[in-house]
Amino acid sequence: MLGLYFDIIDTAGHHYGPDAPETNAALGELDKLIAHLTSELAVLGQPANLVFVADHGMAATDPSRRIALDQIADPMDFRAIEDGPYAAIEPQPGRETALAAALLKPHANMECWRRANIPARLHYGRNPRVSSFLCLAKVGWIITTRPPEREMKPGGAHGWDPAAPEMAGLFMAHGPDIARGATVPAFDNIHVYPLMRRLAGLPPASGIDGDPAVLRHVTVKP
Repeated sequence: MLGLYFDIIDTAGHHYGPDAPETNAALGELDKLIAHLTSELAVLGQPANLVFVADHGMAATDPSRRIALDQIADPMDFRAIEDGPYAAIEPQPGRETALAAALLKPHANMECWRRANIPARLHYGRNPRVSSFLCLAKVGWIITTRPPEREMKPGGAHGWDPAAPEMAGLFMAHGPDIARGATVPAFDNIHVYPLMRRLAGLPPASGIDGDPAVLRHVTVKP
């Protein structure tokens, strides 16, 4: 089993946005790389099952869609561990109550939670290293503490609600053990692992999150 990662589309998407001509050009370059891979496998006479996945989607960003944390909460009350599509925030000593009052009230383009109240569907918040507060912006909006002179340029990002259509990835598979013309509804990437084990001839694994049944029908021998 061999794994390859191509970053050219992600890089272009961040720099130019998901719908930019430069990103479409990067997609064309990736297509050429995959064509080269398949042609070389054919020359070797090596049958291979190819599985293509993406770890996230991409949405366009713009400086006009900026949520300034220092305009919502007193900058003396917190430190931002991360910012962007989501923000990880820690209160300064003795300032948790004031910070909670500012963050947990309704906001137009983001929602914030204490660590213990992060929605279960996000599968985030159980580890003690997770910040005390998490804020998640609406798709296309960026949470930032950066001063205006360092504001972002138009481009693209990911890290918003994984249920948003813009955050969906892709799944394609081709090879002697893949059922020709099979389709599959949207699914979580955790279900790819059981498929990879089956294609590699390994027995099903126990104690994993992925469900072998989700992608069983995409193989010639379910």
